[in-house]
Amino acid sequence: MKKIFIFLVLLLSYYSYSYVYDPGDLINSVKRSQVITEMFINRFSVMSLSIDSTAPEAVNYNLVRGYYSNNFDLFFSGESVFGLLVPTPFGNQEATLFRVFGSIIVKFDEIYDFGLFKWGFGIGIAGYRYGMYKSIDLNSNSFVNNGGVDEESFSVRDYIYSQIFDDLIVITNIIKPLGYFHFGIVMNKEIFPGIDGIVGTKDDTEITSKSRLFLDTNLFGFILSSIGYNSELDKAEYVTVKIETMSILSLFIDKERYLLPDLYLGYSYINPSFKDFNFNNTINTGIVQCFYNFGNNIYIKSFIEFFISGKNESESIFRQGLIEFGIGIYMLNNNNNNFNTYFIFGLSSFSSYRLKSFGSSSTDTIGWLGGIKIDFGFDGNNMGGSLLLTISENYSEKIAYLVESYDHLIFELKLQFGF
Repeated sequence: MKKIFIFLVLLLSYYSYSYVYDPGDLINSVKRSQVITEMFINRFSVMSLSIDSTAPEAVNYNLVRGYYSNNFDLFFSGESVFGLLVPTPFGNQEATLFRVFGSIIVKFDEIYDFGLFKWGFGIGIAGYRYGMYKSIDLNSNSFVNNGGVDEESFSVRDYIYSQIFDDLIVITNIIKPLGYFHFGIVMNKEIFPGIDGIVGTKDDTEITSKSRLFLDTNLFGFILSSIGYNSELDKAEYVTVKIETMSILSLFIDKERYLLPDLYLGYSYINPSFKDFNFNNTINTGIVQCFYNFGNNIYIKSFIEFFISGKNESESIFRQGLIEFGIGIYMLNNNNNNFNTYFIFGLSSFSSYRLKSFGSSSTDTIGWLGGIKIDFGFDGNNMGGSLLLTISENYSEKIAYLVESYDHLIFELKLQFGF
């Protein structure tokens, strides 16, 4: 009876504020765990998929995908969403939502040769910080005179609502030619900054703190699977399985792998329970993912996710889809150094019933992304990195994991360096 009462209170609270601010994705630790582990998997894939060849086509294959990091990878990503309308004790106010991600991975291949296989080792750490803040402009006339100069202005940053801290620690066993195996722990923490609006002071309140197991494998370079496991509920909260079909095809045809596109077929399962309530919120989807480059001048990326069973979030069979183009606008290449600049443009669609909580008249939305990407490699392309600047609105890669950002611009910066 007590749980039913709490559930009704939560439900009423949700609908009371849903037309102003719905923090479902921001505080959903299952979705956040999936995001941070997928970010880590993408970074490690950069380190494991580089093709060791000096052929021009292979060099272009690596450069366009950012495959510079063989032993060390340092990555940073920052996003800001401005103008979100949220309820505060002083009425509805505009706030800024931010997300910051960072990771460091170190990998040692072939530490020991056992004859039948070669063993290597890797270790990685990653952290994701989510939160909302409001910047307030003040001047000396706003306070009791303390000797300051009249009309001296300054600004303060007041953190509001829960501040999210997600951390990931991963140990990797590399067994060539079999593949690699990740074992990690995801630590989710939600903190309320208190009345002072400052994180790290005495009035902070820890709302939740949980840990989850993370398992990921890559077998033979073309069978990929990852699992997020909750030991308290004794269940897998999200599962992703992919097969890279072109790597299999290259085993049977007389054509080098780097001359073929990347084509992934997969399946995804997620049950994003809310807080401590284990609702039946299962979503099962299929995945088709493709990437192809025409030399180092143009690349095309596409992604389709469609509902298979479980909770269909909208009237559409497709959950999301996108197509993205990178067009080279400045290239500087020689045998030892490469510097490529791309203009990026993408279009997407996304479907979710929750869009209506943010002012949409439909469960579907069209999104776009534009930006600049700079890839650079030197020392014979054994070292390099990338810089990415983008602006997007309702782009499926973003809104699928943060529906709160509907109808708002997202500004993103990504930096990567590796060798």
